Parts: sequence; C-alpha cells; structure tokens
Amino acid sequence: MSDSPNIIVLLADQLRRSAISLYGDPNIQTTACDEMASLGVAFRNACSTSPVCVPFRFSFMTGQYAHSRAVPSIEYRMSPTERTLADDFNDANYETIYIGK
Repeated sequence: MSDSPNIIVLLADQLRRSAISLYGDPNIQTTACDEMASLGVAFRNACSTSPVCVPFRFSFMTGQYAHSRAVPSIEYRMSPTERTLADDFNDANYETIYIGK
C-alpha cells in the first residue's frame, strides 16, 4: 500500500457556490458535497479562469491560461501530446484517469 494520499477532483459545470447547502442555501440539500467537505477540504475562496467549461478545463489540466493559447469557448480539442496535470501525477507514481467530457 502506498503512503501517497488518494486524490479525487470533481469538476461540475454550472455549480455555483450558492447552490450548495454547505455554504448556506436553505432551499437545497447537497448531502454528498457536504459529507465530502467534512472529510477533506472545502474551498471557500476559489475562482475559475473562465466562465466557460472548455477554456477552464484546459487551464486546469495544463496550468496555462486558455486565452494565451487561443482556446475558444467550446469547439476545441486538446492535443493528445499536450502535457497535463495527469502527466505530473504519473511522474509521481500515481495512476490517473479522467472521466467525463
């Protein structure tokens, strides 16, 4: 068994902070989000590099600003040769998987 912690990153489109019960919305129950936050880290001050999913995901995965690489709003496919966050984790002997869009 490895001493390295498991790392899970969940990205959700159009999920505002105010739409999670942990942050005080009395009209909604997000028990899974609340439970995960109670067991780990809850980011209280975070922001996105873009209001659109594709440029944000590009920035998150590569560490580069999407606008500096001319990543458009939606119609963009990242090159399989692009170095990403997964490469850094793999270099540190983590197994990685990306599921979703």
